[in-house]
Amino acid sequence: MQAARRLHLPGALTAMRPIERSRMVQAMGRYMLEHEDEVARILTLEQGKPL
Repeated sequence: MQAARRLHLPGALTAMRPIERSRMVQAMGRYMLEHEDEVARILTLEQGKPL
């Protein structure tokens, strides 16, 4: 949350060029795919549903 706030509040994302934002989103997607077991476990715990 703190990292998201640091980017959102001063408008850092809106100041980025579209290609930079695209690369960031692609990097996030790669991270999620590489860590899908961990992400799935965290989201499942967060939502209180069975894995």
